[in-house]
Amino acid sequence: MKKCDFLCNGEIFAQNEKIILRALSEADKENYMNLQKSFSFNDKIYEMEDFYNFSWKLAIDSDDLILVIFEKGTNIFIGQIMLKKLEEEIPEIGIDITEPFRKKGFGYTAISLFTTTLKERFNLQSFLIRVYNDNAASQALFHKFNVTHIGTEENEYITAMKALYDACDDVEFASKIAKKIEDTFQESGDRVIDHFLMHV
Repeated sequence: MKKCDFLCNGEIFAQNEKIILRALSEADKENYMNLQKSFSFNDKIYEMEDFYNFSWKLAIDSDDLILVIFEKGTNIFIGQIMLKKLEEEIPEIGIDITEPFRKKGFGYTAISLFTTTLKERFNLQSFLIRVYNDNAASQALFHKFNVTHIGTEENEYITAMKALYDACDDVEFASKIAKKIEDTFQESGDRVIDHFLMHV
């Protein structure tokens, strides 16, 4: 499946009495990028304007289904929930919640609404979940669902930065990225990503 099979830019995907899920749009740039920065292992890189704008372009042009989450009634930005690897038999779900709304049930509500809608409308019933091994809150959140641990992988940030470095045509910008990769290798230690299979 492709992103356009799910919705158009700005369209509401699903909602209930607590939250609204809708497509990422240009109006969400500041909220979305602040969220990305807050979850980054190296948030200082978002102070580089080139990286900031490049990262936003990657998000808004992404083939992934990226939905922003808003609180129903107040229209306050809560976070994002994503469906990645849409072309694969088992797509991947990811979620990020802003600090003020964590541990208040919004993550659970968003995942429940998202996966229920995907099952009812598109007959998607199995999803890959990837969570850092040191992220106790996310580990606890996904264990509230029907998940099975199936493996691990290396630090995602390093992988993403390598891909960005390979795609960059600007030599000076690329050298800055290379330095960030080196620093991250030294700081990340044994941080890895756990893989879970989720059934709805």
